[in-house]
Amino acid sequence: MVLVFGGAYQGKLVFALEQFGIRRDEVVEASFLEWDTAFHFALPAGVRAINHIHGLVRKLVLKGVDPVLAFAELAQQNPELVVLCDEMGSGVVPLDKEENEVREQVGKVLQAAAARSKEVYRVLCGIGMRVK
Repeated sequence: MVLVFGGAYQGKLVFALEQFGIRRDEVVEASFLEWDTAFHFALPAGVRAINHIHGLVRKLVLKGVDPVLAFAELAQQNPELVVLCDEMGSGVVPLDKEENEVREQVGKVLQAAAARSKEVYRVLCGIGMRVK
């Protein structure tokens, strides 16, 4: 697994496409993924990357599913995925309890993803910096 993270609109997708030779049709938007009750994601055939994993974390939190456990299952089933996620841990802490929970869970998923990943990149202004 490879993790690519950074602020919103910093060029993560373009970086990943170029860095890893991925075509746009090999990328799925995380918010389109559906989680079934057997802790399984059905990824479309040919998918090499998942974009906006924070959107999936939000969806799982709202459904009452532990996103860290869900992500562990996804990673185990798809060890070669490139995962892209917005960094949400900087800035103003949300006042809304639900939004704060999403932010916390995104941070936990990023920690788990970084631990599992063979490579981790932070992208800022379109420039990817390898941190692992």
